[in-house]
Amino acid sequence: MSKALARIVGWTSRIEVGFAHAGVLHVWEVTAPWHDALDELTTPARSSRWAPAPRVSDDAEEEKVMELARLVAESPEFRRARYPLRRSVAEQLPALAELRNDPDNGPWMITSVIRAADELVRELAAERAEQLQARQDDLVAELAAHPDYATIRTAEVRLKFLQTWIRDTHTDGLAIETWWLKELVALTAQARKTSGALQLTL
Repeated sequence: MSKALARIVGWTSRIEVGFAHAGVLHVWEVTAPWHDALDELTTPARSSRWAPAPRVSDDAEEEKVMELARLVAESPEFRRARYPLRRSVAEQLPALAELRNDPDNGPWMITSVIRAADELVRELAAERAEQLQARQDDLVAELAAHPDYATIRTAEVRLKFLQTWIRDTHTDGLAIETWWLKELVALTAQARKTSGALQLTL
């Protein structure tokens, strides 16, 4: 279209003059005020090349994020990972393979998915902790009778054992807050002392 317009007599949108003097190239240019606007209209292919990719609707986008977040939150690897390492763990999960290959939307969507998954894990852990606290006496008795736990002599190692034991046998990989686990260690120690005293009495 622009070439056809250029062939019309009297059509001038831009004038360029160049000359060399003393080995230096000088260029002088005058452009009509409407040149850029017309150039944009007559070269749609070049303009659309840099147009941003269409974004999906907010509802569809949020639904996709939550769907992936639920898959990530169900992953044992993600649940077991310490908070600073959760992103690197999540990025390797098959659920996010499609996003890893999307340079435009992948990075920000992965961030949204991980944030949502982390929140889901926190909610699940809080619910599970509430359930376990209601069974605290049973857990103390179970832990006190555990043969491996009975051989541990230091509180620090007992806490680490309890963290692994609770996670593997009672929480499906969800981490429970340390303050309650420490309380469980103390209650178990007290129960073992009481049990030992009763045995000596008998």
